[in-house]
Amino acid sequence: MSNNAKIFAELEKIAPTIPSPLFWADRNGVGLGCNDLVFQNIGATESRDQLIGKTPYEYSPKDVADNAINNANQVMQEKKSITFEETIKDIKTGKIKYLLMARAPLFDDNGIDVVGTIVSATDITDRKEKERLQIENEQQKLKTEHQQKDCRSGSS
Repeated sequence: MSNNAKIFAELEKIAPTIPSPLFWADRNGVGLGCNDLVFQNIGATESRDQLIGKTPYEYSPKDVADNAINNANQVMQEKKSITFEETIKDIKTGKIKYLLMARAPLFDDNGIDVVGTIVSATDITDRKEKERLQIENEQQKLKTEHQQKDCRSGSS
């Protein structure tokens, strides 16, 4: 078994025990494995074939795939874990979801060469929606206050 195959085989064993979506890919972004929580996160229900053996360009819009690949490349280049805010498109609903993606490099057995990346995702869509609504409410409040101030100064 090659060094690459060994680490990916180990991930297959532990992935079902991880309580958050976990996905790993080779250096080219080709999906090699994941736990079942990944499918819930993106709305995929058909089979692992929707992700495994494919690059993000085969299941995501180009801008989303570009961002995912760029972030994975940065992690591989810097050889360290980095958390990114990313969006994905739910396969079933077509809605955009916001995720915090903790991406990390996967090293071969000697710990020197990066053979791929692993990512764990946390859905922050609800939080982002609350933030958006809060900002809109604040803007509306300021606009109303400004209009009231203009009315008072215009009637003097």
